[in-house]
This record gives sequence, C-alpha cells and structure tokens, in this order.
Amino acid sequence: MSQSKNFYYRAFGLHWQSNLALDQFAPDPAGCVNPDIEVFSALGAAPCRQEVSRWNNSRIYADGFRFQADGAAIFDYVAPNRLDLFQGEAGHAAIWPYFYGTVTAAIAAYHGGLPFHGTAMESDGAAVLLCGSGGAGKSSTAAALVARGFRLISDDLCVFRLNSCGLPVVSAGRTDIRLVPAAAKLLQDALTLSP
Repeated sequence: MSQSKNFYYRAFGLHWQSNLALDQFAPDPAGCVNPDIEVFSALGAAPCRQEVSRWNNSRIYADGFRFQADGAAIFDYVAPNRLDLFQGEAGHAAIWPYFYGTVTAAIAAYHGGLPFHGTAMESDGAAVLLCGSGGAGKSSTAAALVARGFRLISDDLCVFRLNSCGLPVVSAGRTDIRLVPAAAKLLQDALTLSP
C-alpha cells in the first residue's frame, strides 16, 4: 500500500484521516480538511518521551499515551490528534483488535467521550446497549436483533457524549458485527426456521 494515500473516516464522533485503511470505520467520502485524528504507519523505533505514569501495557505522558500490544506493536498517541503505529514484529492482522478496542477507546476518552465495552443498537429512536465480558454473546445477540429490525450503531466499543441538552448520545462506531463462525451458523439456522 502506498504510504502517501489518505483515507477518511467518521467514527465515534470523530473525523479520522489515515494512510492505512481502517476498514471497520465508516468512510467519510467528503474527507476532512482538519481531522480530529491522523493515523500514520511509522517506521523505526518509537521516540523517547517523558513518562508521567504507567498501567499494564500503557505509558501515560503529559501530551498523550503509548500502548504496546503483543508482538511489539506500539501505538503512540500525541495529543491532540496524531497516532503513530509502529508495527514491530506483529503481523498486520494482529494489531487491529488493539487499535479498534483499547487504543480507540483511549483516544475517544481523550476527546471527551465515555467509552464502554459493549454493542449498541437503535430501535424507534432509543439506543440499546449490550454489555458483558468478552465472549458473553453481545455481538451474537446484536446480530439477532438487527435481523429483527434493529439498526446497529457500534459493535464491541461504544462511545457516549452529552448533547446540547445534557442527554447521553451514543456515537456511531464500528460498522460490522464480528461473529465467531459457530455463532453465525446458529444465527443463520435460527433465522431460517423463524416465521
């Protein structure tokens, strides 16, 4: 992939510009002159930064954070809008669960959102949030509800903000539902049998 190509997205209430395809975000065909977040594939080693605090695989800095994923991939966020991705030894596919989960949640929180590990859907103007541990069936339940007429807002990560009236509003996020093959088969069989 050419490093000079830019892709534009809108997810979790933010405009994203990236030189990497972020296929789980909705494309923003209009692009954005001043994106909220710019994502870059970086080469070499991550630069030295003055650490303020640390927690598990995360380092907190006065101007952002750094998250080191398994396989030595490093996500280096420099506020207010730059995320450098150092892939290290990690395979390209191995880094994306970290990006779409932990890293995106931290960026959304930095930009005033309240992230939840859950799946959100909408029906008749009301949002429904499914929360639970990993593997509990949030995405499978969401897929079944979407098949019954609900609209998916975001799978696996949801970000809430307060609107101008002070009411919580969930922002659209990941546009696909991730199902393990066995759950997809059970859902398909159930929908085939139902009236």
